[in-house]
Amino acid sequence: MATKKIDSSINAYWLLSILFSTIVLVGNILAIKTTSLFGLLTPAGMICFPITYALGDIITDTYGFAACRRVIITSLMMLLIFILLVNAATQLPNECSDNVCESFNAIFSVSLRLFLGTVAGYLTGELLNSKIMSILKFMLQGKVYITRSILSTSMGIAIDSTVFNIVAFAGTMSLGSLAHFALSQIILKFSFCVVLSIASKPIILAIRRIEKVDHYDNYRWFDKERTALRNE
Repeated sequence: MATKKIDSSINAYWLLSILFSTIVLVGNILAIKTTSLFGLLTPAGMICFPITYALGDIITDTYGFAACRRVIITSLMMLLIFILLVNAATQLPNECSDNVCESFNAIFSVSLRLFLGTVAGYLTGELLNSKIMSILKFMLQGKVYITRSILSTSMGIAIDSTVFNIVAFAGTMSLGSLAHFALSQIILKFSFCVVLSIASKPIILAIRRIEKVDHYDNYRWFDKERTALRNE
C-alpha cells in the first residue's frame, strides 16, 4: 500500500502564521499591565498588536484574504486554549511560599468582560484590516502598498480599540475617561503601524521573489461598477 508523502517544507506563510499566533498570545499577557508611552495611558500589550496588523497585511497582500483569515481564526483558537488552561491553573490548590500563588492568581485571573472584549476587538479589527487590504489591492492593482497598509490598518485599529474598550470597560469609568483611554491606544498603535508598514514592504518583495507568489482576491463587482459608471 502506497503512503502519501507529507510536504514538510517550510515557507514564509508557515513562519508568518506561527509568528502571528505567538504575538497574539504574548500581547494578551502583556495587556495585564497598564503603562504610559509618550504621556499616553495604554495596556503594555499595545507594543504587540501593531505587529499582528503588519503581519496580517503581509499575509493578505501575498497569500490573500482567505489565507489571512485562516491565521486569524487559528490564532484565536490558540488564545482560547491558553486562557482556559491558565484560568484552570488559577483554580488549583495553592501550595506556594511567599504569596507566589496569590500573585499568580491575581495576575492571570481573566474577567469575562475583559475576555469578551479581547475576542470581539481582535476579530473585528484583524478581519476588517485584512479584508480592506485585500479589496484595495484588487482596486489599485497591487500598487502603493504602504498607503494601502496604513489605510486598512488605521480602520482596523480604530474598530479594534473601540470595540475592546466598550465591551471590557463601559460602565466601569466615565465616558470621557473611556474615550481618552481608547483614543490613546489608537494613536499609539497607529504610530507604530506606520513604521511597520514601511518596514514590511521589503519582506513582501522578498517573499514574492523567492516563492513566486502574489495572490489577488477576486472582486469583479468593482470592475462591473466601474464599467457601468463609464458607460453612463
